[in-house]
Amino acid sequence: MKKLMHLRFLLLVALCPVLHADNWNWCYTNKKCGPRTWARISRACSGLRQSPINIQTSRAIEKSSRRPLRIERPFHRIRATLVNNGHNYHVVPHYPVLMYGGGLPGIFRLLQFHFHFGDGSRLDRGSEHTINHRAYPVEMHLVFWNIKYRSSEVAVKSPEGLSVLAVFFKVTSRSNPALDPIVKLLPHVGYKGQTRTLSLNLDKIIPWEIETFYRYKGSLTTPPCTENVIWTVVKKPMHMCISQYKTFVNTLTWDSNIYRPVQPLNGRKVAVYDD
Repeated sequence: MKKLMHLRFLLLVALCPVLHADNWNWCYTNKKCGPRTWARISRACSGLRQSPINIQTSRAIEKSSRRPLRIERPFHRIRATLVNNGHNYHVVPHYPVLMYGGGLPGIFRLLQFHFHFGDGSRLDRGSEHTINHRAYPVEMHLVFWNIKYRSSEVAVKSPEGLSVLAVFFKVTSRSNPALDPIVKLLPHVGYKGQTRTLSLNLDKIIPWEIETFYRYKGSLTTPPCTENVIWTVVKKPMHMCISQYKTFVNTLTWDSNIYRPVQPLNGRKVAVYDD
């Protein structure tokens, strides 16, 4: 059983470079490899359905779904692996975490989650999506793949193959204990390819049921920028304390401001679900 779980984990880690094109020479802050150059790497990065976007709440179309958006997992606390992929830190679960309902076209399984943030100089920058042009200091992306496809590798390249849940974080005086297992290990995965195993209480990181969220069709926010992503942006932010925030910012040594600027909406509609 342990050998089988190990093989599954190695498969997931192997797929992360495919999803985020880690073998390509791209970055966030250097003009020679920053977001404006990504279209040279992948033509999709200059497409008409790119992410992230600014969400104008007054223009969002109200919708309702038959079933609420749900996230289920086999255990409250699960094992996962923290991976440095050369551009960011990914948390890869060892057990299936499923998302469905809320207008999604099927059942999606969690591949990994990661965080986007700034260089720490300002708390009004760092998130990729903005709400009425307001940014948060941190944005978490939970990347799910559509299980109607035979594998996540196939889903990455297929229509509606991916669904990303975006959660904002604000910095407050209160610590978020659920993030401590990740925060404590960040200094130990400072170089590409380094990994650490950890135990997470997903109940405190991912809510069981999400009431209000925004939905639109877009892309991955890093190369190859494929436009097959169903985005779910949660309205209510979570929190972390200043020391947790500084650990995220200060342990990332190879780049800074790891967030892509907002992209043109190009006529796309944003829906708001308030169940």
